[in-house]
Amino acid sequence: NRLTQIAPEIGALRKLHSLLLKNNEITKIPDNFAHCYRLINLDLDVEKIVYPPAEVVMQGGRATVLWLCDENNVDKTAIEGQPDTDMETKFEAISAQEKSGGGDDAEETGARSGRTS
Repeated sequence: NRLTQIAPEIGALRKLHSLLLKNNEITKIPDNFAHCYRLINLDLDVEKIVYPPAEVVMQGGRATVLWLCDENNVDKTAIEGQPDTDMETKFEAISAQEKSGGGDDAEETGARSGRTS
C-alpha cells in the first residue's frame, strides 16, 4: 500500500468501527473524522502522523475522534454515548480470568495477603 491520504468521504461513514491503514504514507487524518462516532480501532503508522498529534492517535480511534471534535467545535454528545468496545472487551477478559481462578496474578495476591490454598 502506498496511500498518502485518507479520502475525506470516509468521514461520512458514521458507523465505521475499524479502520486499518498500516504500511501507508498517511500523515494527516481529515477533520471530518470527527463524525465517525463509532470509530474505536484506528490502526496506522503513528510515527508518520502529524495531525492530529501522534500522542492522540496512539490512544486509539475514540481519542482521535474526540480530539477532532474539540478542534472543529463538533458536538461530542453522540460519541460519548457510544460504548468503548475495546475497553469492554478488556474488562470482560479480566472478569473471566478472575472468575476462573485468576491464574498467576491471583496466586501472587494470595501469597502477599498470607492466604494459602
